Amino acid sequence: MNRTHRGRVARPGFTLIELLVVIAIIGVLIALLLPAVQSAREAARRAQCTNNLKQIALASMNYESAFGSLPPGNLNAPDPEGGLAWYTGVNSFAFILGFIEQGAMLSAYNYDLSMRASANVTAAATNFNAYWCPSDPEAAELIPVNDWYHGQALFPNFTQAARSYVANRGTFWMTDFRYNTLDPCYSTVTRTATGTIYDGSATKLSEIRDGTSNTFLYGEAAFGELWPASRKAWNRWWHSGWMEDAFFDTTVPINKGGPGKTPHDWHSTTAASSYHPGGANFAMADGSVRFIKDTINTWPLGDDGEPVGYSLRYCGSWPIYEQGNAVPGVYQALSTRKGGEVVSADQY
Repeated sequence: MNRTHRGRVARPGFTLIELLVVIAIIGVLIALLLPAVQSAREAARRAQCTNNLKQIALASMNYESAFGSLPPGNLNAPDPEGGLAWYTGVNSFAFILGFIEQGAMLSAYNYDLSMRASANVTAAATNFNAYWCPSDPEAAELIPVNDWYHGQALFPNFTQAARSYVANRGTFWMTDFRYNTLDPCYSTVTRTATGTIYDGSATKLSEIRDGTSNTFLYGEAAFGELWPASRKAWNRWWHSGWMEDAFFDTTVPINKGGPGKTPHDWHSTTAASSYHPGGANFAMADGSVRFIKDTINTWPLGDDGEPVGYSLRYCGSWPIYEQGNAVPGVYQALSTRKGGEVVSADQY
């Protein structure tokens, strides 16, 4: 009997070296593609943020057409439940609800009472997509608030919704106690505001003499960038007119704040900021939105963190910051409504 011996047929496959090469190639491709994907996602988030600010700016302009002035940055209302008289005001974001397709909330909000009155509890916990930046996800959270101030419970059993945007108060921070209209220094302090929307403001677009296309109306202020340990008690409540909730100023550069700042670095708490790389979005008074880089020209700061040459005076015991001999940069010029600065588009 003849037997035929057949050799073994080699099966195709990868050697260990080939497998390692393939894995390495895949790893390189992922390393190359992942930043591109992340960049594309951030570009989409930034575009949505731009659209949000445009809606807010146009709503404020429509408010001006209807009522004769831009919405006030903070308007005090009675607080029937007592507490801190200076922490009761309602901001511009509450006044423009009817112009951002929130007519039902406009009807539900009681403007005759303070922003923390029981009648406004439901409204306080309502979040609006137009008020938070997709790159700032914590601003979309509902915040159970139970903080204390000098041993006094501020908002027990109160839940707030936040936002990522703030109004342009101008070049300098203003002390929050000025929000009490009964204070004899109230009008003295508010007259020093150089921005477009501030405490008790009633600015007309025609009064923005530096040009609406060269003047900030709103900007970004990333929720939780400052005082991280207590950010959910203090920052950016959507309807609050308190200084750190409602406004930004240009005393210090964009994105100066963040973890590591001292609790009393007030200028940092009111700085514009964002989670977009390299700068932040700002809505101009003509309804356009510009991305302003961190590197924009700004006035120099001294070792004390204050603008070189600024002026400080007092009304009673309350500080009033003014320009004095400080030389404003392009960033400061964009925040004043009638400073007389000449700014060209290629400067920012």
